[in-house]
Amino acid sequence: MTHEELVLQVRKQQEEINRLSGLIKRLYDISELPRLETEEKIIAQIEAKAEVLANEEADLRIQATEGNARAQFMLGYIYYHAKGVAEDSVQAVKWWLMAAEQGHAEAQWELGNAYVSGQGVAQDIPTGYAWYSIAADNGLVFAKRDREKIKEKMYPGDIVRAEQIARGLPSSFSQTNTV
Repeated sequence: MTHEELVLQVRKQQEEINRLSGLIKRLYDISELPRLETEEKIIAQIEAKAEVLANEEADLRIQATEGNARAQFMLGYIYYHAKGVAEDSVQAVKWWLMAAEQGHAEAQWELGNAYVSGQGVAQDIPTGYAWYSIAADNGLVFAKRDREKIKEKMYPGDIVRAEQIARGLPSSFSQTNTV
């Protein structure tokens, strides 16, 4: 084999190595491995913060029990989204209702989300729309956006029912008190 043939063969092998390396990179990118590595890092961070969150949950529970609307909202949030505690959407809705009754707009919006999705309560789109309306009246932009989005999917009779539900809720619910 001549020197030129050997150089040509090495170049072809290098091109094949580069092609296979690119293929491996693409396979890695579409595989579960990067996601698993990211998930492992996230789980490690969550576990590192679990004790801190447990202490925060205990403090929030004391404040929420004393009637602090912000604490009630936050307690509902951590239960609904399982932030340092086991997911308990029923308990979350209970805390959000307490905060919403005090005029907490984000809690009112989250109640709308819960009723629309049926998580923590029986799904009831008109009631979700009513909570969105109250939160929107309190100036919460997300509630206004979600109310309009859900309205497009509702029948006219459901909208009338939703407006009746919103009117039936005590007027004290519409006092603005956000995070």
